[in-house]
Amino acid sequence: IAAIKDGEVVHYASEEYEIFPKEALPSFSQISYDEYNANREKYEQLVKNGATVVIAPSLPGDYEVAGHKYTVTECGMSPLYCVSRDTGHRFTEGLKANDLTYLYDSKLDRLSPIINATFEGKDIDPVITSGNISIGTDWHSVLAMGEIKYGNGSFIINQLQIDDKTENPAVVKLINNIVK
Repeated sequence: IAAIKDGEVVHYASEEYEIFPKEALPSFSQISYDEYNANREKYEQLVKNGATVVIAPSLPGDYEVAGHKYTVTECGMSPLYCVSRDTGHRFTEGLKANDLTYLYDSKLDRLSPIINATFEGKDIDPVITSGNISIGTDWHSVLAMGEIKYGNGSFIINQLQIDDKTENPAVVKLINNIVK
């Protein structure tokens, strides 16, 4: 990018971009909390036997999955465009700082927020984190995605809005890490 005056470059800036190798998007689905709750025994048995079940973003409220209680809270400063992968969790392998920020939404054909609500709960391993604030609290670290290990498998509590963001290589990498 350059600023030109009278045909002369008076200032310029450069930006380095990393090109991600294209990864195939695997078959990936999420279930609603209502679906899980209506068929709790079925899903808990599947996970106990080694499956990974992803619970889709939920509305604000209190929930329980496999004996783990958690509370979903709307983002206090409006939906957010950025989350952090800096947890060291195996699902974030290959993701770098800022990979999960300002993502393209293919349905809207523009950038759109990646998270509308976050959650907090005990004994849930952080996969993706964010920050949140509510009346009477300070900014604090919260979960955007977390893992509940159960038997030989895992439940993934997901608050990320990723369904229409799969044209972003970082989202495909995250999904591949979850399903492998």
